[in-house]
Amino acid sequence: MTTKAAAYPLNRADARMVLRADVSLRSSGPVLDLYEDQYQFSGIGTPELHAVATRLDGKNKVGAIADETGVPLQSVIAIVDRLVATGLAANVSEASPVVDAGEVAVACRRLFPLWKERLFGGPLWTGLTAGTAKHSQLVGWLVESYHFIEGVNDRLPLVVAECPSRPVRELFLHHFSEEYDHARFFLDSLNALGYSDDAVIDAPPLPSTLAILNFMRRCARRDPLQYAVCSGFLESTGGERSDARSFFKLVQQNYADSPRFVEPLIAHVDLDEEYGHNALLEAVCERIGPVLTDHASAALDAGARLVEILETWSSDILRSYEESAPRGVINKYRQREAVAVDMGHVSEEWK
Repeated sequence: MTTKAAAYPLNRADARMVLRADVSLRSSGPVLDLYEDQYQFSGIGTPELHAVATRLDGKNKVGAIADETGVPLQSVIAIVDRLVATGLAANVSEASPVVDAGEVAVACRRLFPLWKERLFGGPLWTGLTAGTAKHSQLVGWLVESYHFIEGVNDRLPLVVAECPSRPVRELFLHHFSEEYDHARFFLDSLNALGYSDDAVIDAPPLPSTLAILNFMRRCARRDPLQYAVCSGFLESTGGERSDARSFFKLVQQNYADSPRFVEPLIAHVDLDEEYGHNALLEAVCERIGPVLTDHASAALDAGARLVEILETWSSDILRSYEESAPRGVINKYRQREAVAVDMGHVSEEWK
């Protein structure tokens, strides 16, 4: 007779379960969020639910979770049962230790739209599309985007150097040959707003911009699959490129005093589409072939962590560029103006 318990091995305590990576826990009650859906777990204490759910990583056995948390084994099993019944957790006890990297790409194509909806639903992006973001914040977004895109010269050579597979390395090398000068599009955009190349290049990037670069360099050193997932998230699919063009048109309407500044940004989207950069993830995964499930999980985790850093980056731009500054480029985080004043002058560049 088949029951819900059939999803477990005979010894339920030996089951290894995994929680969906896109599930969020609330601190206010026994509720789990899956984007717009909410799952209420009545009859379960919030501390117990959190203690169990946060340990469902596919490695910890149910019995070990009970021992570690002090939650009775039967209570752990009851919580896991309900998570499985709602589709928030799955049994991976019998999962193969090896998975084809192509399955990582498939999982990414399911996750990326959800991650992008979460990221671009944030206040920076909604403010730019609604026209409620200040002009200085628009400039800040372009300046920090320039620094991030220019950072491809620090991160892509590293993944090329660290990649152990020649066929995969050749893909990244070709990608680098197409990406190395794309920061020029953002300089051209800022030129249209009245900022010189030197003004932008000399403005130090925010710490959160450096955090993105450092994280992607870490991924490049650890595993080319991790880097490919992060790069894949940053590249858009065909439908998302259409959304990007719509986004730029809205921004153009909202900041119509300098409408030409969006033309280089749209040209950047068009060129990436012509190069087919949205297909790099699948191409890399095809050449990588089978990988350990731990490596696949780590790659997906890297993508999720990148989204979190990008959210911090977006908030950092809003906060750091909120107040007007000379020409809108320097903000109170930067020390350039103070240094210039100490020297007894302020250069014409910043007046």
